[in-house]
Amino acid sequence: MWNLTHLRSVFPVLFVAAIATVVSCDGLATNPKHKSTGGDGDAGSTGGAGGTGGSSTGGAGGGAEPAPVLPTVTDADLQFCVDEINRYRDTLKLRHYTRSSALEDCAKKAADSDSKTHKVHNYAATTTCPGGRTGQNAAYGWQGWTIEDWGSIQEIMKGSLKMMWNEGPDNGDGKDHGHYELMSSTGKAAAVTSVGCGVAVVWEGGKTQVTVVMDFK
Repeated sequence: MWNLTHLRSVFPVLFVAAIATVVSCDGLATNPKHKSTGGDGDAGSTGGAGGTGGSSTGGAGGGAEPAPVLPTVTDADLQFCVDEINRYRDTLKLRHYTRSSALEDCAKKAADSDSKTHKVHNYAATTTCPGGRTGQNAAYGWQGWTIEDWGSIQEIMKGSLKMMWNEGPDNGDGKDHGHYELMSSTGKAAAVTSVGCGVAVVWEGGKTQVTVVMDFK
């Protein structure tokens, strides 16, 4: 259901979340490879923070396992995010979204902030994006989107976008279809023409967590 006052679900993503400027949609998808599911979440966000595995302990000393070298987010990763969204749009013969550096800056700040607070769409709900933002989809690392489970940043993008797209158009089932609408520029996202992706990578709970935020306008 669309909530005109709840901004956190910027047109949601992964654990997908989506948010629109003044409109947000409820409901998220969980990472199918993540055995632990989140608790009850707020509208337009993922469920509560999913459980994360405990940190490994070392051998004789029993110390915590040191953090590995984290993967670097590249321009190719950000372009892949846009290309993957446009690949789905091609199936409906829709015009391609343009890549926006301004939206990428906003999405990066949101990914960095939300990955620290573990609050879905919190940054989008409490700040404004220069030039505006229509909606936001997001896959949150603490909810199971990890390099250990998926292999790479691009595979996480691919897996989460597939889940979002598979929501399909609104069919009156009472479920949220905001992720799909943002990707397909349908429903309340009909005016969307551009997208920018931001990624945050952190070592937490013994895993390399990747949060991907996509801002649409």
